Amino acid sequence: MKIKSLEQLDDILDKELSWRKKELTLLMNNFNSSGDKQKDYYLRVSIFLIYAHWEGFIKIASESYLEYISNQRIKLSLLNSNLIALTLENHLDSSFSMNNINHKKKMLNLVLDKLENYCFIYKKGQVNTQSNLNMDVLDKICSSTGVDKELLNVDSIWIDERLLKYRNEIAHGEKLIIEQISFDLEELKSKIQNSLDIYKNLISNAAYEKSFLKDTQDNTYIIEL
Repeated sequence: MKIKSLEQLDDILDKELSWRKKELTLLMNNFNSSGDKQKDYYLRVSIFLIYAHWEGFIKIASESYLEYISNQRIKLSLLNSNLIALTLENHLDSSFSMNNINHKKKMLNLVLDKLENYCFIYKKGQVNTQSNLNMDVLDKICSSTGVDKELLNVDSIWIDERLLKYRNEIAHGEKLIIEQISFDLEELKSKIQNSLDIYKNLISNAAYEKSFLKDTQDNTYIIEL
């Protein structure tokens, strides 16, 4: 389904967050009710799935927002710089260098050619979590969507040094046990879920407030194709 309306965007965000929150609740219930012999197993399963929902929702919510903007057919010249940069990224390969004058000319020509004549088109794969959604990767995604990362209320210690560290150990086959962690699993789940709630609201508000535009008072932003 193409995301063309605010209602469709909200519906996708609500459904995506709802099933993930239900699964996280079930996950913690299983962990808390498990016996001593099962505790280590449910710890590993819980950390792995908490990370999966962290990465999964951020990726899908970001992609849905960019797809919504794409379907509004907005001229590049009317968009915020982060979306213009995202568009140019599609036309500049990995060899691009600001130290190369010819590369600079190519980028300038792209800007002059596309600002007034093209609209923003989202291409699948532009939201890249690198299968390792740490704080640095999150920063890049937020820069692309225009979301203020500081508003997410995420702590690098909980993300990088706890969730990511132990998730990667589990993914590499290490036998993580309760005695090896110095934090409360319920608190980790709550912090991640809270950040996902906030991200959903930030994305939804950005769409409603047309934060993707340079001038949110401009209602004549649709390009004729």
